[in-house]
Amino acid sequence: MQLRGVESYRENLVVMSREDFLREISDALKDSAGLFLKVVTKDSSNKYYFTVLIGRNRIMGVDGEIIDTKSQIIGKDAVEKLGMLLSNPLIVDIYKLDEITLKIALADNIDVYNATPKITIEELLKLKLPELPEKEEKKVIQEEKKEIEEKPKPVLKRRIPRRVEEIKEIVEKEEIKETEERKEEEIKPEVITQVNGPDALRKAVEEGFEEYLKAVFKDIKTLKDTKILKVEINGEIRTGVVYTTIKITGESGNAELAKRKVMYFANRHIPVINRVSGIKPILQNIQTEILSKGSEEAKEAEKTLKASRKSEEARIVINASPDLKPFFTAYAKNVLRDLKSEGFNPTYCEIDVIEGKSLELHVFVKGRSATLSRIGALTMLERIAKSHAKSLSNEIKRNIVVDTADAIVEGVEAPKPQVSTTPAEQQSTVKPQVSSDKVEEILKKKKAIEEEVERLLKQAGVDELSYLTEEKKRESRETIIRTRVEPAMRALKESIQRELTTIPRTKFKWLKMNWDFNESAVEVSLEISFAKEEQEGLFGSFSNVQEDRVKQDAQRTIMNLMTNIGREYGVSIKPKKLHIIVR
Repeated sequence: MQLRGVESYRENLVVMSREDFLREISDALKDSAGLFLKVVTKDSSNKYYFTVLIGRNRIMGVDGEIIDTKSQIIGKDAVEKLGMLLSNPLIVDIYKLDEITLKIALADNIDVYNATPKITIEELLKLKLPELPEKEEKKVIQEEKKEIEEKPKPVLKRRIPRRVEEIKEIVEKEEIKETEERKEEEIKPEVITQVNGPDALRKAVEEGFEEYLKAVFKDIKTLKDTKILKVEINGEIRTGVVYTTIKITGESGNAELAKRKVMYFANRHIPVINRVSGIKPILQNIQTEILSKGSEEAKEAEKTLKASRKSEEARIVINASPDLKPFFTAYAKNVLRDLKSEGFNPTYCEIDVIEGKSLELHVFVKGRSATLSRIGALTMLERIAKSHAKSLSNEIKRNIVVDTADAIVEGVEAPKPQVSTTPAEQQSTVKPQVSSDKVEEILKKKKAIEEEVERLLKQAGVDELSYLTEEKKRESRETIIRTRVEPAMRALKESIQRELTTIPRTKFKWLKMNWDFNESAVEVSLEISFAKEEQEGLFGSFSNVQEDRVKQDAQRTIMNLMTNIGREYGVSIKPKKLHIIVR
């Protein structure tokens, strides 16, 4: 039989029994419409070459050739001969066929198909050699014994040790990989970052700390036999600067040398914080505590590190049917991981899954945060839960809706500030959260003070120094725009685009957004377009959506988002122009 341009699935496969043959054929048929086989075998008298065409569960065609005599066998004779020889060792090439290639193969070999009885693979396996008389059977057994004795034994003796060595090498490599991965997990230190100050600046400083620690860890990896166990880094944001304290705990074989090197690396990379956050770091205190490897203190520090990692894992409760529970357990882990990366440390998560036409989710999360309010955590939870629900919906091919999401935030007590160098610094305190109204009031007072300073300078005839206040104004304005206003506007635009798509019986088309920052508030101009969704009726298509209702829903949604995001970023956001088009 012939087969046009199909790549082989398995080549030179050695099959030693009928059971092995059935297993290989069954595995290959799992994801294909049919198979084409090339089979080489022999018995005591001849060598044979067969080609076999198999459908999903039946033999479609068999032809063969007796290699010694060059004679052809086809159809029923070929099926019977192949069935009898399946107990002998076979060398098989397997080709997988889809629906089209199977039909083309049948069309090309229609004569073989017509001559072949349509039996199942199991029926083919039941065909066996006819029983021989005792004399002939003894002759056959003697001939087979001679063939076995004539086979070169040294070849087998060489191959077996080689194969054993290869397996040993593979096992050793896998063990080395596992030990390396385990070491990497053990080496990963515990990092505690705490930043006090306005919400808008806190995120930039945290990013600066993160990049700083990456640079320090990269250099510490070059030290031999040195492992960092714990890093504590605290920042307190003041006017244009962040007062920083750092404590690094680790262990090393050469503790004195490692301590000096770690101290050098920690000081060397301080400018990274300024480069990333735009806020100048002032290093108040830095401590490096490197313990001798194997000492009691080092062992105790490693035990506390492992215990703290275990305590950080959040408890997850999934109320769902057994078939859905694994999916939503993974879903909960993904949600908690994203929450943790955005400054919320979850301790408990419960998800109720209500089955119906779609799967309704009720998500509840409890955790700690020194930076987020309850509204900020709730907004973040809704966004992350909906995003992962959409991904899971595509995976399990079922509609998933986040019906309710609730979060409880347990405030983390901010660490006590270090002893300040000046009395003015000792008197100043920084609250963990600053409301937008408070920020607006402070900025107004600042503007009034600057105007008073300018007036006094002019009265004193010192006009040439007025450029200093202008330069200071420009710098403070750029800092506020870069660190607070721009992130708030990006979050507002993304939230509006996401929420407006949920207004029923409408299709959100486009959004144009412009904003302007004038000292104390951000004024936003919006232009939004919707299209009504039409429904089919008895007399054609129509739309029963009220234009005023759509505009009211959109306006209410936008105002709520402005309030929530303004509170989260510490920015006063006001609508300057709102134009909604419904067509």
